[in-house]
Amino acid sequence: MAISQKYGRTFHYPFSPGTTSDDRIQYDYWKYLQEIQTLIHTEKLDGENNCLSKHGVFARSHAAPTTSPWTESLRRFWKLVKYDLGDLEFFMENLYAVHSIEYRNLEHHFYVFGIREHDRWLSWEETQFYANLLDLATVPVVKIEQKPENRAQFEKEMLMLVNGPGAFDPYDV
Repeated sequence: MAISQKYGRTFHYPFSPGTTSDDRIQYDYWKYLQEIQTLIHTEKLDGENNCLSKHGVFARSHAAPTTSPWTESLRRFWKLVKYDLGDLEFFMENLYAVHSIEYRNLEHHFYVFGIREHDRWLSWEETQFYANLLDLATVPVVKIEQKPENRAQFEKEMLMLVNGPGAFDPYDV
């Protein structure tokens, strides 16, 4: 039995470039976007999904804390903050090891993209607040916008964003 619930998959837009057969696609995404007043688009980073909670540091599985060599510095950090976490679970991309993209301009190895408290995901403002309290970086915000009205325009703008340079000088290896 898992100590906590792992982070589910992030779905892709049907027009997302570079998707593969194991990616999940949200074909009816537009109806969901219409329910959100403010959209905050963050850069998707290519790292290992790690979770920091009062129970330890976890990779994809939450059955037991990870002991991987590339999480060693994160586990050292966890020992310093574990009593401050309470019921918050910090989900982050661990960029210590290179996967398919190398980042040539990193300031840190760990970037928070979400925080969960019990079964509730915190807002982006709350996520930034708690990440800052622990001196953790958050993933780069690439755009903030109000609910989009024009689907074709939205898709065009999203494609321009994903084809941009990236915040950390990414290089496809």
